[in-house]
Amino acid sequence: MGTGSMEEYVYVGTDIAGWTCSSDQSWCKVRNDEQCVYFRVSPHERYSDREAVVTASFEGKVYAKLTIKQRAKIFFYFEYPDGKAMPVSGGSIKVKVITNSSYWEVIPPIDSWITVTKTDDSTITLTAPAREGSTPREDQTIRISGEDAGSFTITDGGESSNEGYEYDDKPTPWD
Repeated sequence: MGTGSMEEYVYVGTDIAGWTCSSDQSWCKVRNDEQCVYFRVSPHERYSDREAVVTASFEGKVYAKLTIKQRAKIFFYFEYPDGKAMPVSGGSIKVKVITNSSYWEVIPPIDSWITVTKTDDSTITLTAPAREGSTPREDQTIRISGEDAGSFTITDGGESSNEGYEYDDKPTPWD
Protein backbone atom coordinates (compact mmCIF):
# COMPACT_ATOMS: atom_id res chain seq x y z
CA MET A 1 0.00 0.00 0.00
CA GLY A 2 1.16 3.56 -0.63
CA THR A 3 1.87 6.26 1.95
CA GLY A 4 -1.54 8.00 1.74
CA SER A 5 -4.84 7.20 3.40
CA MET A 6 -6.87 4.57 1.61
CA GLU A 7 -9.67 2.09 1.92
CA GLU A 8 -9.62 -1.38 0.37
CA TYR A 9 -11.38 -4.69 0.83
CA VAL A 10 -10.68 -8.38 0.39
CA TYR A 11 -13.39 -10.88 -0.51
CA VAL A 12 -13.49 -13.86 1.84
CA GLY A 13 -15.01 -17.05 0.49
CA THR A 14 -16.46 -18.82 3.52
CA ASP A 15 -19.70 -20.36 4.68
CA ILE A 16 -18.92 -19.64 8.37
CA ALA A 17 -21.26 -17.03 9.81
CA GLY A 18 -20.14 -14.88 12.73
CA TRP A 19 -16.40 -14.70 12.02
CA THR A 20 -14.51 -11.55 13.05
CA CYS A 21 -11.30 -9.82 12.15
CA SER A 22 -8.89 -7.60 14.05
CA SER A 23 -5.69 -5.62 13.42
CA ASP A 24 -2.68 -5.44 15.69
CA GLN A 25 -1.97 -1.78 14.68
CA SER A 26 -4.07 1.34 15.29
CA TRP A 27 -3.17 2.84 11.87
CA CYS A 28 -4.84 -0.12 10.12
CA LYS A 29 -8.55 -0.23 10.96
CA VAL A 30 -10.51 -3.30 9.92
CA ARG A 31 -14.13 -4.40 9.92
CA ASN A 32 -15.92 -7.25 8.24
CA ASP A 33 -19.29 -8.46 7.05
CA GLU A 34 -20.15 -12.02 6.03
CA GLN A 35 -18.17 -11.80 2.76
CA CYS A 36 -15.45 -9.16 3.03
CA VAL A 37 -12.74 -7.64 5.22
CA TYR A 38 -12.56 -3.85 4.86
CA PHE A 39 -9.33 -1.98 5.57
CA ARG A 40 -8.89 1.72 6.32
CA VAL A 41 -5.24 2.72 6.45
CA SER A 42 -4.08 6.06 7.92
CA PRO A 43 -1.56 8.23 6.04
CA HIS A 44 2.06 7.29 6.67
CA GLU A 45 4.41 10.24 7.16
CA ARG A 46 7.40 8.38 8.59
CA TYR A 47 10.58 7.37 6.80
CA SER A 48 10.46 3.63 7.43
CA ASP A 49 8.02 0.96 6.23
CA ARG A 50 5.44 -0.42 8.64
CA GLU A 51 3.37 -3.58 8.92
CA ALA A 52 0.09 -4.64 10.50
CA VAL A 53 -1.23 -8.18 10.94
CA VAL A 54 -4.96 -8.69 10.39
CA THR A 55 -6.36 -11.85 11.95
CA ALA A 56 -9.61 -13.58 10.94
CA SER A 57 -11.05 -15.79 13.65
CA PHE A 58 -14.17 -17.68 14.71
CA GLU A 59 -15.02 -18.72 18.25
CA GLY A 60 -11.48 -17.97 19.44
CA LYS A 61 -9.74 -19.98 16.74
CA VAL A 62 -7.53 -18.17 14.21
CA TYR A 63 -8.35 -19.18 10.63
CA ALA A 64 -6.23 -16.71 8.65
CA LYS A 65 -3.66 -13.95 9.02
CA LEU A 66 -2.94 -11.26 6.47
CA THR A 67 0.04 -8.90 6.64
CA ILE A 68 -0.56 -5.33 5.47
CA LYS A 69 2.62 -3.43 4.51
CA GLN A 70 2.68 0.32 4.08
CA ARG A 71 5.67 1.94 2.38
CA ALA A 72 7.60 4.75 3.98
CA LYS A 73 7.56 8.34 2.85
CA ILE A 74 10.51 8.73 0.47
CA PHE A 75 13.22 11.27 1.31
CA PHE A 76 16.36 12.54 -0.37
CA TYR A 77 19.09 14.39 1.49
CA PHE A 78 22.25 15.63 -0.17
CA GLU A 79 25.48 16.00 1.79
CA TYR A 80 26.45 19.10 -0.08
CA PRO A 81 27.70 22.08 1.94
CA ASP A 82 25.51 25.15 1.49
CA GLY A 83 27.27 27.99 -0.25
CA LYS A 84 30.01 25.86 -1.79
CA ALA A 85 30.59 26.17 -5.51
CA MET A 86 32.23 24.27 -8.33
CA PRO A 87 35.87 25.25 -8.67
CA VAL A 88 36.59 27.97 -11.24
CA SER A 89 39.60 25.94 -12.37
CA GLY A 90 37.38 22.92 -13.19
CA GLY A 91 37.41 19.46 -11.68
CA SER A 92 35.06 17.05 -9.97
CA ILE A 93 33.40 16.74 -6.62
CA LYS A 94 31.33 13.97 -5.07
CA VAL A 95 27.98 14.57 -3.41
CA LYS A 96 26.63 11.92 -1.04
CA VAL A 97 22.96 11.03 -1.55
CA ILE A 98 21.14 9.81 1.55
CA THR A 99 17.76 8.25 0.82
CA ASN A 100 15.45 5.42 1.75
CA SER A 101 14.49 5.00 -1.91
CA SER A 102 15.48 1.67 -3.41
CA TYR A 103 15.82 3.15 -6.90
CA TRP A 104 16.88 6.57 -8.16
CA GLU A 105 18.61 8.11 -11.16
CA VAL A 106 20.19 11.45 -11.97
CA ILE A 107 18.39 13.69 -14.47
CA PRO A 108 21.24 15.47 -16.26
CA PRO A 109 20.82 19.22 -16.79
CA ILE A 110 20.19 20.09 -20.44
CA ASP A 111 22.69 22.40 -22.20
CA SER A 112 24.72 22.67 -19.01
CA TRP A 113 28.32 23.51 -18.18
CA ILE A 114 28.31 20.71 -15.61
CA THR A 115 28.20 16.94 -16.08
CA VAL A 116 26.40 14.86 -13.45
CA THR A 117 26.75 11.10 -13.13
CA LYS A 118 25.49 8.54 -10.63
CA THR A 119 28.71 7.08 -9.23
CA ASP A 120 27.06 4.38 -7.11
CA ASP A 121 23.90 3.87 -5.02
CA SER A 122 24.86 6.65 -2.61
CA THR A 123 27.01 9.12 -4.57
CA ILE A 124 26.81 11.42 -7.57
CA THR A 125 29.81 13.08 -9.20
CA LEU A 126 29.69 16.64 -10.53
CA THR A 127 32.32 17.50 -13.15
CA ALA A 128 32.96 20.86 -14.79
CA PRO A 129 35.65 22.24 -17.10
CA ALA A 130 37.60 25.34 -16.18
CA ARG A 131 35.53 28.50 -16.51
CA GLU A 132 36.46 30.71 -19.44
CA GLY A 133 36.54 34.39 -18.52
CA SER A 134 35.51 36.01 -15.26
CA THR A 135 31.72 35.91 -15.61
CA PRO A 136 30.21 33.24 -13.33
CA ARG A 137 28.21 30.55 -15.09
CA GLU A 138 24.48 30.13 -14.49
CA ASP A 139 23.45 28.12 -11.40
CA GLN A 140 22.46 24.55 -12.19
CA THR A 141 19.74 22.51 -10.47
CA ILE A 142 20.63 18.85 -10.08
CA ARG A 143 17.53 16.62 -10.08
CA ILE A 144 17.01 13.07 -8.95
CA SER A 145 14.16 10.84 -10.15
CA GLY A 146 12.86 7.49 -9.01
CA GLU A 147 10.26 6.56 -6.43
CA ASP A 148 10.08 10.25 -5.56
CA ALA A 149 12.13 13.30 -6.49
CA GLY A 150 14.87 15.44 -5.01
CA SER A 151 17.09 18.29 -6.14
CA PHE A 152 19.81 20.74 -5.13
CA THR A 153 21.50 23.69 -6.84
CA ILE A 154 25.20 24.07 -7.67
CA THR A 155 26.82 27.43 -8.41
CA ASP A 156 29.92 28.41 -10.29
CA GLY A 157 32.74 29.55 -8.01
CA GLY A 158 33.40 33.23 -7.43
CA GLU A 159 36.86 34.75 -7.25
CA SER A 160 37.35 33.95 -3.54
CA SER A 161 35.10 30.92 -3.09
CA ASN A 162 37.89 28.40 -3.65
CA GLU A 163 40.39 29.67 -1.09
CA GLY A 164 41.66 26.91 1.15
CA TYR A 165 40.37 24.11 -1.09
CA GLU A 166 42.48 21.83 -3.23
CA TYR A 167 40.75 20.68 -6.41
CA ASP A 168 42.15 18.55 -9.18
CA ASP A 169 40.90 16.43 -12.04
CA LYS A 170 40.03 13.50 -9.75
CA PRO A 171 36.67 13.30 -7.95
CA THR A 172 37.21 14.90 -4.56
CA PRO A 173 34.75 14.87 -1.67
CA TRP A 174 34.09 18.10 0.19
CA ASP A 175 36.32 18.51 3.23
